[in-house]
Amino acid sequence: AMNYDFRKHCNLFFAEQSIDAADFAGRITNMLMRYQVQTVPAQLNLLDSHDTHRFFTLVDKNVDKLICALALLFVHPGSVCVYYGTEVPMEGGYDPDCRRPMDWSVENEPSAVGKLITALAKLKNHMAIKHGDVDYRSNEKAFVMERTYEDTMIRFTMIREGQHAIIPGKVLLSHNFSENTITGCGFIIEEVRS
Repeated sequence: AMNYDFRKHCNLFFAEQSIDAADFAGRITNMLMRYQVQTVPAQLNLLDSHDTHRFFTLVDKNVDKLICALALLFVHPGSVCVYYGTEVPMEGGYDPDCRRPMDWSVENEPSAVGKLITALAKLKNHMAIKHGDVDYRSNEKAFVMERTYEDTMIRFTMIREGQHAIIPGKVLLSHNFSENTITGCGFIIEEVRS
């Protein structure tokens, strides 16, 4: 089933900014708890689709927010749905504006968003992301999701604004992260082995 609740919570957190990271984590947790554990991997998580505003438009064309939301989409339990044009990124309002034709005049080189989607798709096959248990350890500022499978944990830490210091494990992917600090709207995906 299409998981429009995932989109709704991302909209509240990234676009409207009407909830903080702790409230966001609570809403995502409640969303997961409504379904049996066997159902969650089959949920089709999405940020936008053929009948919604494009997420890039909702976040006022803020590429950093789109990138952070996409990273969350890929590390979250369930299947990933990326609507065509997100990789460019494309804008669009409510249906039918969200169904604009693909802009094929865009350069042949993939955008930063397109490159990130490729990297995240590869990372989605990591056993801890694919099959790991999920736990949230968030506060008002930082959203933290941990996916644990056997002796490996993937930790996803994201902030919407400001700065957040972190001492990482093995960094797998990041955005707006340097010198052990996430700045602006950024994230880090790290691997920790026990």
